[in-house]
Formats: sequence, structure tokens, C-alpha cells
Amino acid sequence: LSFQAASASSVCQLPSMRILVFQTAKLTYVQAIELLLRETGKVRVDIALLPECAVEHPPQCTDQGELTVDNVAVMLLSRFAAQRQMYIVLGSVEEKCADGRIFDTCMVLNRSGEISLLYRKQSADLGKSSGSTPGIFQTEFGPVGVLLGSEAEEEPRWASVLAASPWLVLNPVNAPVKMDTALAKAHPELQVAAWHKGFQRMQNIVESKTRAYPCVFVRADAPLRQGGAGTSMLVEPHRSVLAPGWGPALMVMEPTPASEFLARRPPGWRMLDIDEIIKAAARDRELLKYEHVEMGPRYLLWTLQTPSSASAVMTQKVEWSSLWEQPPDHADAAGSTGRPAADASQVGNVQVEAEAILQTGISKSATCHTLPIATRDGRQLYIVAENSGAITFWDVRQKREWHCFNLSNSVSGPGGMLDSIGSIACSSSSPSEALWHTVTITAIGPGKTPSQFIVAASAPNGILLRVFEERSVVQGVALPFTSLPWDQWRCFPDEEDSEDEEDEGDNVQERAASSIRIHAVFHIDVSTALAVADASDGRPEVALLIDLEQQIVEVLDIYADGPPPPSAWASDVEDVEETFSTNFVGGAGTLDGDPGGLTEFSSKYEESHVRDRLAMVTVVEKQYFQEQASCQHTALVCLWQSNRICMLTFNDWELHEQMLLDETATLRNRLDVPLYGVALPNQQAGTCSVVVSYTSMIIRWWQVSLRTCFQQSCIVLNYPAISLALLPLPSQPGLAQPSQHPGGSGADIGSLEPHSVVVKPAAATHSTLRVGAGDGNSPSDSRK
Repeated sequence: LSFQAASASSVCQLPSMRILVFQTAKLTYVQAIELLLRETGKVRVDIALLPECAVEHPPQCTDQGELTVDNVAVMLLSRFAAQRQMYIVLGSVEEKCADGRIFDTCMVLNRSGEISLLYRKQSADLGKSSGSTPGIFQTEFGPVGVLLGSEAEEEPRWASVLAASPWLVLNPVNAPVKMDTALAKAHPELQVAAWHKGFQRMQNIVESKTRAYPCVFVRADAPLRQGGAGTSMLVEPHRSVLAPGWGPALMVMEPTPASEFLARRPPGWRMLDIDEIIKAAARDRELLKYEHVEMGPRYLLWTLQTPSSASAVMTQKVEWSSLWEQPPDHADAAGSTGRPAADASQVGNVQVEAEAILQTGISKSATCHTLPIATRDGRQLYIVAENSGAITFWDVRQKREWHCFNLSNSVSGPGGMLDSIGSIACSSSSPSEALWHTVTITAIGPGKTPSQFIVAASAPNGILLRVFEERSVVQGVALPFTSLPWDQWRCFPDEEDSEDEEDEGDNVQERAASSIRIHAVFHIDVSTALAVADASDGRPEVALLIDLEQQIVEVLDIYADGPPPPSAWASDVEDVEETFSTNFVGGAGTLDGDPGGLTEFSSKYEESHVRDRLAMVTVVEKQYFQEQASCQHTALVCLWQSNRICMLTFNDWELHEQMLLDETATLRNRLDVPLYGVALPNQQAGTCSVVVSYTSMIIRWWQVSLRTCFQQSCIVLNYPAISLALLPLPSQPGLAQPSQHPGGSGADIGSLEPHSVVVKPAAATHSTLRVGAGDGNSPSDSRK
């Protein structure tokens, strides 16, 4: 089945603008153009924003030092802006006038390469002259205001800018944090706290200044210890997007249209009473001016930046010849208004990844894998494992690297890379040294203790598993493809007949082993790992039970009987005709009231359902199921694209299969394919929680046990969600008491814990949604 959701505009309300924010030290114009060439080569950018004093004064290559297109630096930047059809906001540069005055001037180049604004800083620094007019320039999106440096903290400057009703306010800044260097080195936590307070302080200022007139605020700061404080951010009434770290970084931020501010608010916003207003005025005295004040929670978006991305900010070079080459397609597609049309990287993001998931199952396009762990001394870390083999420990509190190494260098302990590569090289014609560069990390998973994790990697002729205790290898195994038990790995039903006709020789095994990949791995015992692997050539995903010490592999079936064919679906004629006409023939098809049309419809799409693919695989621990309430279970939960859910219990290795949709489900619902799912155990109930996103842009919350399931609630989004995270919230007084199964079975499933869902939309690079869900009976549940 292909992903058909009408049109791109109906799938997702795409952000109207993309802003490339530079958190960089002072650059030459050559360096600035190199970075712009690299960052805008494959993605459309509308505005590039550089910090204050970000570019050296244009050199006197001509006899004119003024900021005009006759200056070689301005000329080249102007040519770039015209070629990419984007705005370039040069933070501030030093402008020297003929009368001897010196200004800090923000220069803005429009999409045609012309200078649309020269804003002279009004709150000038010592020794420089002050400007007299506010910084406003017009775009096809509306007016955009500019506040340089500390002007963002001054009421008169905000008043003059907001008088023009801007939809966006830009704040290039270069303000270093004042802190004793020796004290910061001895107590780094103080510097981290000061960095966090810088974000909070600026957020409070923007909230106060824009309360009467909401707009988007984007700040570009220089890196810490390089002239700035590393506090680049985007602030909107409902969220803040923060820089990944205080060092050099480049970020693409996507402002929310002002018309969607109210709809994007998280649950919990409400009007304050007079006592609450007075109490809140202790932090913001401006609140006393308003008779009605509405406040609520905000989203804080903080991204992790991989070391390779961070190191590439100032090191990667590009060819200057691209300045004279044909511009990208998204620049060619500009309309009459001068605004570039939405390029493939923007429109395609809505459907491309969703379609890839539908075709191949679990998304395999990730370039890195993350996992939270805790060190033995209590430090909270995130493991960031890149496909290339780089493994980084990211400090959650300090938002920076704690340690970094490469998988190829992990040679300590048993199963080190030298031994592993050597064992795989025995089955390959390539030497061990050549195989080092072909190892790719495909999955990471939790270990048996909070400080352990397991890494799965693939090589051309085998797979590698490595168990780490923080930075040290404690266990490992290398498995050549030829050593795997291929006779235990079943084929898809349509391949079984052809497989019987083939010879059971080495050629068949080599063909089947040519494309094996582990996309989920779990360290379930001291010496045992469970990996979920897939292979092409007519084989479904299976679970591999691997003994890390004896190097013994057992194949466990997680596919069961496969999905029911469409011909087995029970549906009335109206349901069939509606689904057939709207989903599969663009609204032009009809069955003319003939129930026999279902036969042709089923036969056409039956092959798509023969080969079922995984949409989710995870492990739930310490779960009581209502069918076996006497003991706790650990189970592997597998959700297939046919809406089948299979649970493999570890105590008896028994597979339990069921359909999420029962016999009363409509044909339209049955054809709604899961994109992603996540499960969370509920120790107070006889079911675990499974939250699934679908191609119809619906997220459904299911309560699932070994043999029964029911839908608890659902929510409809305006985009397909391709990644979810499910977080437990502690029980609160007044939540609903144990309830009964709605189907009338009378099975007591216990109390339902409230949950919080974090959603990654397919089309937004820096956008999330937090959905509160409870039992539906308590008003406070939605605010959680």
C-alpha cells in the first residue's frame, strides 16, 4: 500500500519560513559565504541570521569603504542572496562614514540581492554614534523588526519596533557572560547554571514585551568564550527552541505562523485570578497593567548535536565555483512574489519518510541512535551512536559532550574489535584493516544495569555485538553470516514454494545472508542478548537469541501466522465502496452496489499484505498480564503494519498474536497502516499501554494484554508522526479507580496510569507536540 493522504497541504501545515541561525564567532566574508554555500545547498532557507559583529568589516578592496554593492564583500554576499533567493541579515558590521562617524550597522540583503535595510544601532556602544530610526524591513511574510544586542532588553526599542506590527523580531547579539575564568574551570556547574539562566532571562523578557502583541523572536548569539554567551534561541508564546550547546553551531529554526499560536499551546493554559496575577507580578511587574492574564506551560525544545556536526561547523570547505553554478531547483521555482516555492526537502519530508516506513517497515534512515543511561556516580547521560561508528556520551545537564570514542577503538575486554573483525575477516577475502571502515552501527539498546548498553553493528560478512559498562567493553561477539541458523529462518508464504524448489546449498544461504541488518537489540541476561533482524530475499523479521559467551544463535519466530488476507475482511458494501473510491482510485472508482467488487479489490491488494513489516519493536518489563496475573513478565512487543501485535514472553518464549482491530472495525480503519509505536508497562493494570501513530494522522492509545486489547483514546493531528516517546506520569489523587473492560468481559485491568506522549512530526525539523492523555474522567488529566 502506498501512503495517499490527498495532497501535501492537507497532510501538514508546513512552516511558512525557515531561518538559518549562525552561532559562530567573528568570520571573514569568505568564511561566511562558505558556510552559507554548505548549509543552503540541499535545503531551502528563507533568512540567514548572523550574530552581532559576526563579519569583519568589509576590506578596502575598492576605494570605497561604505556598505554598498561596490564593496567586494557586499557584492559577493549580494550575489549569493540573489542566487539562493533568500534574505541575509549580517548581524552588525562596522560602518565608517565620510564625516568620521562610526556606526554598528545591521545590513539586510533581500531575495534580489539588494540592500533592503541599513539599521544603525540606536543604543550605541561607547565611542560610536547612535542611529535614529527603528530597524524594520518588509518581506512577503510581513514586516520584520531588528533589535541589535542589548536593545532587546529596552522598552523604548521594543515599542518602536512593535508599532510596525512585525510578525518576526530578529536579535543579533554578542554579549559575553561575565564570570571568573578560574571559578568556572573549578566549578563547571556554575557556568552551566549561568548559561541556563541566560535562556530563562531572555525568555521572560520576550514574554513580557510581546504579551500585548504576540510575535516570533529569534536570537543569534556568538559562542561562549568567543565573544558571546551561546544563547541563540527562538521564542514564541507557546515554546522556546534553544541552541544545542554553547559552542559553535548552525541551526534551522521554523517559526510558527501567528494564526496558529493558540492552537499550538500545550494543555493547561487558563485565566489567572487577581491573587495569582499579583503573585506572578513579583517576576514581571508588567502584568499589573492587564486586567485579564492568561498563562500556562511552555515547550522547551533542546536538540542534541552529534560531534561530527559540531566539528564540521567551521572546518568543512566548499567550492567557490558554486557561486556561478545553476541554483538549486527550489530557487528556480520562485513565484511572481519572489518567494521560493516549497522545495522537495520541505514538501517531500511529509510523505517521503512515511512512504519509506510503509515499504520497508521500521525506519532505517536514522544517521544516529540515542539511549539514556546513568553512570555509576549518578551522572545522567545520553548515548549518541552514529552510523559511522562514533559513540558520544552527551551530558544531559550540561548539554555538551562528556566523552567520545569510536567503535573501532573499543579493543579492551573480551570481544574487542580486533578479535571481532578478525573472526569476520576469516570468512571474507578482505583483510581485517579494510573491514574497519565498513562497520556500521545499526542499533543500540539498554543493558542489565543503568550504566550498561549494548551496540549492534554490521559488516559486509557478519554482525557485531558489544556490551559496554560506560566506556569499557565487558562482552562482545562476532557472528559471520555463514554461522547463522538459516534452516530455522522461515520465508514469507509466497516464497516458501519457490524455496522448496531451490537447492539447499551454500549459494542459497549466501544469497539470503547478503543483506541482514539488526534494527533492535536488547541485553536481556548476563550472557544473553535478543536482537531483531531482517533480511531481504523473502524472509520476515525474526528475533535472534544470542549467547554472548558460547556464540550460539537461536532463531525465534515473531511473525506468527501473518496478516489475514483482505478477502477475509468483513465489511458492508457502502464501506467497501467508500474506501475503494476515496483511498485507492482518487475518488473515481465505484463498485456500483456490487458486493463482488470486493473480490477484485481484495485480489489487487492482497499481495501487499502477504509480506508484513514491523512498525514497532520494544520490550516491556515487570508487567502483570490479566491472563497470567500470578507472575510478572518481560515481553518483546512487536507491532506489524497489518495492525497485528505479537508479544513474545521471555519466561516461556511463547508467542501471543492478536489483531488490534476487531471484527467490527471498518475497512477504512483496517487499511490505516501504523507508522510508529511505543509501549510502556503499567504495573497497576493487567495491560500495557501501546501508543501508535497511523498514516491517517491519528494517534491511538491501546491497552494490550496477551490475548485482548481495546482502544483507550485517540487524537487527530495535522501531520503524520514518525517518532513517539511515551513517558509515565506519577499517579495523582482523584484519578479514576480500577475500571472494567469496555467489551463486557468483566476482566479487572486495574487503574490506568496517565501518560505523556512526545511526537516528532514528519515535516518539522525543530517541532514537537506534547499530548496529555489520562483516563478521560479527570479534568486534570488533559493538562498533564
